[in-house]
Formats: sequence, C-alpha cells, structure tokens
Amino acid sequence: MATKDKFKSDAFEAIHASALALRLVGAISDDEMREIEVNAFVEIEPAPQKIQASTKRERRLD
Repeated sequence: MATKDKFKSDAFEAIHASALALRLVGAISDDEMREIEVNAFVEIEPAPQKIQASTKRERRLD
C-alpha cells in the first residue's frame, strides 16, 4: 500500500514540487534537495504496535 507524503503545509508542498523540477534539470544538487525534504516533510514515527508487528513478520520470514 502506497502512502501519500505528508507535508508541513501547502507552501512546503509547492516548494518541494518546484525544487524537484529544479533537481530534475540539474539546477540544484542532491544535497540541496535533501535539505529541502528534511524541512518540508512532517516527521512521522511508527507506532510501537506497528514496529512489533513488523519485527514478528520479519522473524517468521527468516
């Protein structure tokens, strides 16, 4: 299941879209793009229950 990126605001979403276009044409570097992304996205920490479920699934696959 794909998830939609969560931006801090509509303005950050527009800034990110513009920066992505600039990156694609080589106007900004990978480092500059990473800096924009660090500032644009909301940090989401997985819930402890999801971490436990993921760990259990991984153990069963081994």
